[in-house]
Amino acid sequence: MHDSVAASGADLPTKSRDSIRGPFFSSPFFLVFVLSLGLYLFLLPPSIARGGDCGELIAASYNLGIAHPSGYPIWSLLGRIFALLPFGEIAWRYNFFSAFCAALAAAIMATTAQGILKTPSETTKIQAKWSASGAGLLLAGFFFFGSQALLAEVYALAALEGAALLFFAARWKSEGDWRDFYTLAWLAGLSPLIHLSGVFLWPFLGVWALWKQKGLTIGRFAIALALWGSGLLFALYFPIRSGHFPAPPSAALDSYFYFPLDWGHPTTLAALKNHLTAAQYSSLLKPRPLPDLLENATQLGKFLLFQYLWATPLLLWGALRAFRHGLGWILAAIFVINIVVEIQYDVSDQSNFFFPAYLVMSLWMALGWFSFLEWMEKRGQKLARGDINSLWPWRLHTFGKMLLISTVAAQWLLFSASANQSGTIRPRDGAIEAARAAQQLAKIEGKPVAALYVHDDTLWPFWYAKYALGLAPDVETPWGRGLGKVTKSGQLWRYVAQLKKKGPVVMAQWDEKTDERFPLVMLTPSGNLCVASDRQTPPEATLWTAPVKAPTPGPNGLLAARFRRAKLWRDQGSTPAFSPASMAAYEVDFRVGGKTPERIEVLLAYEDELKAKKPAPTQDTVAQGSAETGRILISRQSRRLVLPGSAKPGQTLRAAVPLQIEATSPVGKYKIWTRLLNSAQDGKQTPWTLTDEIRLTAK
Repeated sequence: MHDSVAASGADLPTKSRDSIRGPFFSSPFFLVFVLSLGLYLFLLPPSIARGGDCGELIAASYNLGIAHPSGYPIWSLLGRIFALLPFGEIAWRYNFFSAFCAALAAAIMATTAQGILKTPSETTKIQAKWSASGAGLLLAGFFFFGSQALLAEVYALAALEGAALLFFAARWKSEGDWRDFYTLAWLAGLSPLIHLSGVFLWPFLGVWALWKQKGLTIGRFAIALALWGSGLLFALYFPIRSGHFPAPPSAALDSYFYFPLDWGHPTTLAALKNHLTAAQYSSLLKPRPLPDLLENATQLGKFLLFQYLWATPLLLWGALRAFRHGLGWILAAIFVINIVVEIQYDVSDQSNFFFPAYLVMSLWMALGWFSFLEWMEKRGQKLARGDINSLWPWRLHTFGKMLLISTVAAQWLLFSASANQSGTIRPRDGAIEAARAAQQLAKIEGKPVAALYVHDDTLWPFWYAKYALGLAPDVETPWGRGLGKVTKSGQLWRYVAQLKKKGPVVMAQWDEKTDERFPLVMLTPSGNLCVASDRQTPPEATLWTAPVKAPTPGPNGLLAARFRRAKLWRDQGSTPAFSPASMAAYEVDFRVGGKTPERIEVLLAYEDELKAKKPAPTQDTVAQGSAETGRILISRQSRRLVLPGSAKPGQTLRAAVPLQIEATSPVGKYKIWTRLLNSAQDGKQTPWTLTDEIRLTAK
């Protein structure tokens, strides 16, 4: 070791070539990488998955465009390379990119863990390998970590970069090779362009690496600074690639709409700074009320503790053991600061911003297992009482290994059951169905079609179909904060009227005022896309032949109502499965009686949310309290009902309406209630009838 490092007082093992620089196949690296990648490939979705920004990120990367802030240029470039693979759907190749990065990150963390464990004897070398391998495999099956390995998302690459930072920092403190420090500096320069959560790693590791460091000359510092700056050169990707896209109107750029493949158009220094720093989301990171913080921390703590099952106490043991290896304060600082800051971030996917803490926990887990196996070894020797033929050392040594294996196996089984997306195809199929229908409308009308998607969870798959699969070339998708604003203010119909001057408008979002002005006509069999028509009224109900054993008519002639069993909405048993923000066809059967029904009302209620188990006649939208602000548990939708002029009393009719599922509704089981109204005043007395049930799922 260099004298400068020896003088620094680091308590890491020196020149441990069996650990940090050991043979590839004898280190934990190969085992952890192969097993983790195999697990992820088994669970990998064949196309885009629901949730996250998968479709938008793939579209941007595949076309070398600009993704949402902070842009992720390195992810885009590397993802485009993986997109060249000659097998699998385009989205699968990006999913594989994430799986590869996550498996590599877990393997690097296992190698790092083995490197920081002292290995004075052959026995403890074996314990170190087992502990490091187990910690790497447990990181791979850690839900918040492993679930991101299955999606075309940026977090797996961020985990890989974080693992590399920890690896080179630990090896630098161990061996004092300046090449490791230079590599650490270069990776630190890349970090802001991979994910901003890296700020919880590289500054702290940089200070730790140089703390009390002798031998740091101006020349060496200049080399490190130059390498750090060279990593930042990847930021030039933004103005270079953005220059290939037309400049949007300045007003739209500043406040209302973003443009596909060129988010924010970062061609100026100010726009580049805003994009790199994700200034658009800065208002989401602010001090939160103490009760909310405590509740978030409690929920996060419970989930984190559950992930390691019965091995959870080893985390604390490992955290304390880290101080003996010269890592205690730096790991604790990274963990605490990451959690304390990011728990203030008011986003639904908050768990994705704790990756530095997850990496620290994997090192603590390795140290904890090592301490446990070491303790078992000593306990066995004590029970042997000097008898070299005693089986106690072997028994306890074997028990410790079997406990480690069983922990990994149990965690992986639970992870596979909850995170498996190998059969997830609905987001892609829905996007393809909508894209083809919109493109067909454009061909018929001879004009470009504007597709309005208020929620990004439904828009991103459409972007994947359009910009990656090449569907819907004549369909535009205006989207941004402006669209959400006009929707919430009830002025969406005005924007639709403006767009209709240029061509047809299709919508993937129900809006009652728009339906009143431009009655929505379902464009797809599943009902996930409607055209804003020029009709005076919604489509008329159609004559329908009731089955022989038709139910007895309910209030105002209601016979039955259910979601259309379209191919896209696959049943789970007898229950159709949907995703939040979906719009689907809902069919209502009724018998014409003495009073003509004028309106259909449908209410979706989260299972067991209705305390009376039946909605009151005036039941309206209800949002859950402050613990889960904004999650819609009960929602109601209303639409005019138009009967054909030839309808006669006693006839059975069917009306099909597009029904919206709220974007913020939590996954789970929902009961569907329906009623027919004769007049506006009738709603105060007419009871609801339970007509169907559905299951919301994230897949």
